[in-house]
Amino acid sequence: MGTHREDDSILEQEEYYEEDVEAGPVVWPDMSQPEPAAPAETSSKKRGDAEKRAAFSRLASSRASAAMDAMRLLGHLANPTQYAWDEAQEATLFDALEMGVKALRRSFEDARRGVAKNGKHLSLRV
Repeated sequence: MGTHREDDSILEQEEYYEEDVEAGPVVWPDMSQPEPAAPAETSSKKRGDAEKRAAFSRLASSRASAAMDAMRLLGHLANPTQYAWDEAQEATLFDALEMGVKALRRSFEDARRGVAKNGKHLSLRV
């Protein structure tokens, strides 16, 4: 559960920039010439709420489906004609899955309360 594969971060990057890839080839700016000042509203590349919700729906759907498929495959290990396990192994498997679900739930609850991933509270100072 605690492992991180390098190709996971590559997939996330590809999914995050998927819109840019569909827009066409990337053209790098000519850094030899000074760039003209852009208006304040176009210099920000922040995504709007509707875009964030659409990205969440798209990614949550595919990632939840993948998690459900993985759990279905884990269920195949319960076939006693093919596999043997003891109660300790079974408990370890379920403990790891339950810890993963609890960590996922906690990350959403923390984000809703405004707690950063490092445990510090986020605040907006104006």
